Amino acid sequence: MVENIVNSIQNNLNLNLSPSGIIKAIIIFLFGYYIKKMYDGVHSYFLKYFKSKGVRNKLNKRLAANSASTLGNLNILTLGNANPYDSKKGINILLSNKSLYVGFPEDLREELQRSFHKDDIAEEFVMNTDSSFDGGSSFSDIARTTDIFNLPDLINKHRKIVARHFIEKSNGCHFNKTKLGVFKINTHSRHGENENPVINMELFQTDYFTHKVFRSIYKELCSSGHSISQVNDDMELQKYNAFTTSFGINCLIILKYEHGVKDFILTKRSTNATEVNSRNQYNISMLEGLTDTDRDNTDKIDLRKCVERGLCEELGIEDIHSYDSTIKFYDVFLERNFLELGITCAVEISNMSVEELQHKAEYAKDRTLEISELVKITNDKKVLSEFLRKNEFKQQALFTIQRICTREGIKIE
Repeated sequence: MVENIVNSIQNNLNLNLSPSGIIKAIIIFLFGYYIKKMYDGVHSYFLKYFKSKGVRNKLNKRLAANSASTLGNLNILTLGNANPYDSKKGINILLSNKSLYVGFPEDLREELQRSFHKDDIAEEFVMNTDSSFDGGSSFSDIARTTDIFNLPDLINKHRKIVARHFIEKSNGCHFNKTKLGVFKINTHSRHGENENPVINMELFQTDYFTHKVFRSIYKELCSSGHSISQVNDDMELQKYNAFTTSFGINCLIILKYEHGVKDFILTKRSTNATEVNSRNQYNISMLEGLTDTDRDNTDKIDLRKCVERGLCEELGIEDIHSYDSTIKFYDVFLERNFLELGITCAVEISNMSVEELQHKAEYAKDRTLEISELVKITNDKKVLSEFLRKNEFKQQALFTIQRICTREGIKIE
């Protein structure tokens, strides 16, 4: 309607050719031009907005429908999803000045040194002293925020249990190095005219020993029916951030061929895997925890760097960028069995064969520690569904496969 009015005014401007009429005509023309541009801009914005929103709503419906499949009820809480997250503007990661460390028991340090057969064990076991988020050593701040008032006693109890695992090199406790935990996470922000989803994360410094201690405490709390096992959103999760001592990238490699044929690469966990419960289970292609070394060229923590490191260490792919490939991040989730945060990820590669991947994996640094077998499953609904039904999988792996298959147009049954 506005456009018709503007055109009508402009078509009749030639009726008055006096100097004042020409000036008036120019002013009216410019006014009409900018009104038209504004109309086109507003129209385009709302068209893109509602189209984008419609696509997201349709995707969310498909994801919900696929989650109700015969894979069963996974004890996983979805915190946010995108299609995919924009790795530059949609994922913001900051390293806070917070740290959390549980020190190794003093009375067991000699045994630990003997078990590693060396006086200086710093390369395999970093020693830290008790330090909480507030900088103190009593952990009373965490006891208050979590309402777990006997937390200092639980820490002392479980540090002894976990220390014994490290001394005996049992329960996957082979080394202690630095790692990153999640102090805060928010998946409800948006950016851009299409309101694309954004992840905002604030991380804290910790180590593997501390991670194992809080994992052990969490197991006891769950067995006693504590409400920590029923966290239902990221705001509630913030209360228990001392327990979110890791963030894992669950990566599925998809090898792409001609005519739409694809191979999904799955792995079988090694008997040497650090997570004992996952040994001999099937997994996605690569599972890697975020560390302080995963930085980009501006020295910022970057999920893509974690993917690149994991592909190199576990599968021997030294430079993923030398291949025709893409890295996409999709779903942020909480695995409630271990209170572990993670994100689903797909790495699509167009110019690599299964044989080449298997050859590279044979020489990967962490192959024997993490993976015992590589398996390819063609993107066929029946074949994939049958394989998932017949074999035991990590929960995160089932969730990752399910969510990525939904985006590939494959409903797991």
